[in-house]
Amino acid sequence: QELLYCQNSGGNTALTLAALQGDKQVFAHVLSKMFQVAWVFGPVGCFTLPLEQIDTLDKDDLFQGLPSDNMRFHSVLDIICTEDREALAVDTTIVALLEAKWDKWGKAVCVLECCWTILNLIVMDLYFGFYVQVSRLRGEG
Repeated sequence: QELLYCQNSGGNTALTLAALQGDKQVFAHVLSKMFQVAWVFGPVGCFTLPLEQIDTLDKDDLFQGLPSDNMRFHSVLDIICTEDREALAVDTTIVALLEAKWDKWGKAVCVLECCWTILNLIVMDLYFGFYVQVSRLRGEG
């Protein structure tokens, strides 16, 4: 279990290295080893999954005890997005995490960005419309 959190000289753990390599089988295997049993009642169980390596968190809290100059850590979601690893984005755990993040923050941020863009367009339209009107008045007078 402790080996899942060890970093190599590049700052990668087993999970992030599997994501960087795009190896779906190794990624799924390491991810399955990270699940922890919360409770079991007969055939029903609940599992937890620490998100330290999967989702982007504060790097200072990530691996305590390591020197700060060794903090070149990238989360799995960061690797999937920046390194173009779509094959890993279909993993059910990753899909569930992305859907939860979209529902909680993504929609609101998207709406705010759209409203901000529309407001900027309206302000620019009004400014340039006013500028054209003033230019016409000065040209006629």
